[in-house]
Amino acid sequence: MGMNVGSESDEAAAILSQAARRTGNKDAEFWAGLGDLRELHDRGKSPGTAGDDAPALAYYRRAAELGRNDAAVLLRTHNYFFAYGHLEDAVSSAQ
Repeated sequence: MGMNVGSESDEAAAILSQAARRTGNKDAEFWAGLGDLRELHDRGKSPGTAGDDAPALAYYRRAAELGRNDAAVLLRTHNYFFAYGHLEDAVSSAQ
């Protein structure tokens, strides 16, 4: 019995989106982790998955906002910002 990887991937993305809708969560580490998972999910897909409307970008922005004093969170967010050309996000979150 074969597994349908595409369907499982879509289900995982839906679970991530559902978790992100819990906006009351103020844990920067949670948002960075959600960004990491979403970036891994979207990696290798169409170039639009790293654009300004990419779900991972929104998660990393939230992580950077909440984790301004957390070097580990900022490192993860800045790695994403630089890797995908979101330099303005990197600069604004470093101030």
